[in-house]
This record gives sequence, structure tokens and C-alpha cells, in this order.
Amino acid sequence: MLIDILKIDRQIRKLQKLKTLLEDPEMASLLDELVADTEHKPNSSSRGDLMKAVQIAVTQFKGKFRRSDVIAHMQKFNFQFTDFSNVNGPLRKLVKKDIICICVKGSGRRGHQYEMIQDKNNV
Repeated sequence: MLIDILKIDRQIRKLQKLKTLLEDPEMASLLDELVADTEHKPNSSSRGDLMKAVQIAVTQFKGKFRRSDVIAHMQKFNFQFTDFSNVNGPLRKLVKKDIICICVKGSGRRGHQYEMIQDKNNV
């Protein structure tokens, strides 16, 4: 096991600088604000909001649709994304809940095609 003492020394110096900054109440307050602004923003909406938006979007499609169609529909209604791949999780959950199904499995760069599952009582 090699221990890089120089690296440890650099980290100690950085932590000492951080400690000095945080001893100033104004700097500590500023850092708190900056960290609080970034803590809960994996995207600009919460996971629950994303799930609801995806669920609403999929009900708007007649026939087959892709993830890109869901994203385009959500963008049309100004849903704010930071990462479009976040839509994959809610789509998987809707498949598990038997709200939608994968009617054409994707492969490679081609994503799955989904379809709403018909309500068994209305068929």
C-alpha cells in the first residue's frame, strides 16, 4: 500500500483554507446558501413531479410512442429537465404497474416503443 504523503498534505492545506473561510460568518452563510441551492436539484422538479408529468404525458398518446415522444410532450408544457434520461425510471415504473407496456423492445440506439394498456373493464 503506497501512501501519497504529498497528496495528503495538499488536502490538509485545502481543508485548512476552507476552515479559515468558514470562520468568517459571512462566508459560512454564503456557502450555506450555495450548498442549499444545489442540494435538492437533480432536475428542476422533484421525482414525484417527474413521475406525475410522465404519467400525464403517456395518457396523451394513441398507439405506440417512444421515450423521445414523452420528452417532447413534456417540453411542450415547459417541464424543466436537466437530464432527459430521468424519464426512463418513471417509464419503467409505469410498465411495472401495468399502465403501459413495451410493445417493441429497443436495442442499441433504438429505444423501446410503449403503448397504453387497455383498461380490461372497458374492452
